[in-house]
Amino acid sequence: YLKRDDLSAPDWLWLHRRWEHRASTQKRFSLPEKRMALEQTNAINGDAETPRKTRLWVRMPNWLGDVVMALPLLRAIRKARPDFEITLIGKAAFQPLIERLDVGDGFILLPPQGRGYFKYFYKVRREYPDTYLLFTNSTRSDLEAFLTRCRQRMGMVRPGKKRQLLTHPYHLPADIDETTTHQTRVWELMMQQYGLSVPMDCTPLPRESAQGRPQVAMICGTENAPEKRWPIRHWRALIEQLLAAQPVVEVLLFGTPADRAITDQVAEGFPEGSIQNLAGKTNLAEFCDGLKQCNVVVCNDTGGMHLANMMGTPVVIVFGPTNPVRTGPIFDAPKHILKTEGCPVTGGSAI
Repeated sequence: YLKRDDLSAPDWLWLHRRWEHRASTQKRFSLPEKRMALEQTNAINGDAETPRKTRLWVRMPNWLGDVVMALPLLRAIRKARPDFEITLIGKAAFQPLIERLDVGDGFILLPPQGRGYFKYFYKVRREYPDTYLLFTNSTRSDLEAFLTRCRQRMGMVRPGKKRQLLTHPYHLPADIDETTTHQTRVWELMMQQYGLSVPMDCTPLPRESAQGRPQVAMICGTENAPEKRWPIRHWRALIEQLLAAQPVVEVLLFGTPADRAITDQVAEGFPEGSIQNLAGKTNLAEFCDGLKQCNVVVCNDTGGMHLANMMGTPVVIVFGPTNPVRTGPIFDAPKHILKTEGCPVTGGSAI
């Protein structure tokens, strides 16, 4: 462990105290007591900036929207712990997005499912992660963390659940109503329990003013939840009214390959040049660029909603059975939520 890099041995006393006192490990995301010792270490080693030698591994969520909603907290951790070397763990599809956000120093791809899946995590124990933070809630991801032999494994335990492989569980208080509390705020409560005092940063990414022909993006599908989709006839009616009012507008249809059947029906019969059907034709990076250049995005409750909101693009979201209070857009950018008449604030009505 001490030989893993040139900075570990000179800082051994500080490293040792970190493990010795359990109370201090509970405040993992804060440096109120160690900051002076850290500054002294920097002076001894001649470091102008704090070396990132404390290894935090973060198991990212499995869904795109949740990944985006975790960004404000990753920003806060980065600011609170400049000595953290942050490695994010997640699906390969998310890597292009993660690399753009500048919240991590490395990215570990989840291995392919199969016999060697868990063996991979046991193998990387030689990387010696110091702390393992889990945004996920599954036994599978808990076992992943356990096999790395990381001594501090942190995650949320909801009432009635068991996560026995965590060493530092955060038990969600029974008085927290998750139907009226945003998911990112719930995660923030967990981080504060672990000592995070820096507020989460919900600033959208820098965005230039849209130029040229006005563009309106539409995300008509939802990969795994058909009940969240606005009917195709409504999308077509919206496009007809939009083109009648603003003939110069170009409509961009985004989605996954599975959404192509939907976008083909939405685009059918409209004048050539008025619609670009891009469903299934963009990777995640290109999807982000496309959303960023648009004047507005109209969408269902889906991962693209969170991406557009993170990019600072104004969004109009059609919510039905899902809860906009819990999973609505979190970044400080223009947003407007549409629900059916009489629908509760927390959603629940058919679209």
